[in-house]
Amino acid sequence: KIPTAGGKTAETIYRYILSLPEEYNRESVEEAYKHLALIWHTDKIEKHLKRKLLPDEVEFSKTVFRLIQKAKEGLDEALSKKKSVRPE
Repeated sequence: KIPTAGGKTAETIYRYILSLPEEYNRESVEEAYKHLALIWHTDKIEKHLKRKLLPDEVEFSKTVFRLIQKAKEGLDEALSKKKSVRPE
């Protein structure tokens, strides 16, 4: 069973996190994931800001990064399920 939040399916929430339209594929998921991972990875943020992150900033960036990873995994799983359900 796919969990819901406010009437939205997990797939819808994951698409929102990765800024993907209703029609998406593995390539678009991977592209969105890589784009956001480069922005939110702790090392990348520090390099961009040219300073060390504060402890709260590190925790926040790690939380966002985990959400991005979870969204990618969830959409990959949804695509696999859709592929296995398709009639031949």
